[in-house]
Amino acid sequence: MQAHRHEFRMVVMARVLGVSRSGFYEWCGRRANPSSGQARRIVLDACVAAAFRASKQRHGASRLVDDLRDVGTPANRKAIAESLRGQGLRARVARKFKAQTSSDPTLPYRRNCGSRTLRRLPRTSGGVGDIA
Repeated sequence: MQAHRHEFRMVVMARVLGVSRSGFYEWCGRRANPSSGQARRIVLDACVAAAFRASKQRHGASRLVDDLRDVGTPANRKAIAESLRGQGLRARVARKFKAQTSSDPTLPYRRNCGSRTLRRLPRTSGGVGDIA
């Protein structure tokens, strides 16, 4: 309704959308002046997003509680979890370091450290699964 306010009459838009005009104007007033709870939530969302980015997007709600408490922003774990969900933020798992093998063909082969020689065993007449 706000976007089409100058194109159509408010009475017609309210009737088509099934809302009251007074409800629309009340909604406009609420958007201009957020309640104390909404203001607190906006500040918490900003703090949670900053702490989440500072942790390389790896901390979830439980760890962010401690991080925010250290900074001086006390918050409930459930409130932080709701803020993360509302912003679409999700913690990523840090991958374990895995050494890559060298694929350079010019490097020499490793010598046989065990100095083992493998020999073939003689064949027997009976197989493993044979029943005598």
